Amino acid sequence: SLEPRIRAWAREALAPWLAAGGGDFVPVGERVPAKAVGHVLGLPEGDVERHRAWAMMGGEILAGDVNPAGLAEMASETARMAEYLGQHLQAAIVGEGGASESSLLQLLAGGVNGGQITRSEAAGIAIIMFGAGGESTSSLIGSAVRLLAENPDLAQRLRTETGLIPRFVEEVLRLEPPFKFHYRVIRRECELGGYALQPGDRLMLLWAAANRDPAVFSRPNALQLDRKHPKHHMSFGRGAHFCVGEQLARLETRVMLEEVLAGTTGFVLDSKRPPVYARSIFVRRLEKLPIVLA
Repeated sequence: SLEPRIRAWAREALAPWLAAGGGDFVPVGERVPAKAVGHVLGLPEGDVERHRAWAMMGGEILAGDVNPAGLAEMASETARMAEYLGQHLQAAIVGEGGASESSLLQLLAGGVNGGQITRSEAAGIAIIMFGAGGESTSSLIGSAVRLLAENPDLAQRLRTETGLIPRFVEEVLRLEPPFKFHYRVIRRECELGGYALQPGDRLMLLWAAANRDPAVFSRPNALQLDRKHPKHHMSFGRGAHFCVGEQLARLETRVMLEEVLAGTTGFVLDSKRPPVYARSIFVRRLEKLPIVLA
């Protein structure tokens, strides 16, 4: 049901970029996920630029390369985000918000009013939505466009065989997972990979490495559209921690790629301005992706 709305957002975001003959794709790729997160939460669409900025903060906090001044600024901006979401949540709780009944804020407000969750828990869920639904998907879209810019023949194949785009999205997820790892804390004595682990030990589980395991994937570093199990990667997690927004992320990325390919006859990386990645041990995200249209 969201696809027509997402496609309209994609076309709106792409129009000036296409008219200009390309340019930095990153701001373009960030707009659709920011709008989607705001829509799912039930926030005003006119605040999309604030949503886009807030969506990028979670990864920066976990980047491992932030100085004290940067952390202080992010803490201050996080407080502003929490206040903004808190106001909209409170309006939903007292029945004065403008969000639709199916929005996440309205559902959270219902949980608070029904005693299922606390107001603090509801606010925390709303805050997590920005990073989980915004930064991750915009990172995925950026990586996908970079790979197509580096492989014009592949881009042309996807223009003519659009049914392969979902398979391409899965390979991008496998090769360029937006989140490269997650931390975990051992709760009971166990063994993993031949190592004895004790309660309190901390693990850094590298999804990016698991996705290129040669024992699981043939030619693990190659992009292949004919893999037997295209979704057999770890980029959305597993089990209880499986990403609840994975279908939305896949939809946004597929639609964005369809519109990029439909609106161009060819595009390449700007030879004078190479892509720039965020300095982060946690997120695989492009900060700049200069593209030249054919």
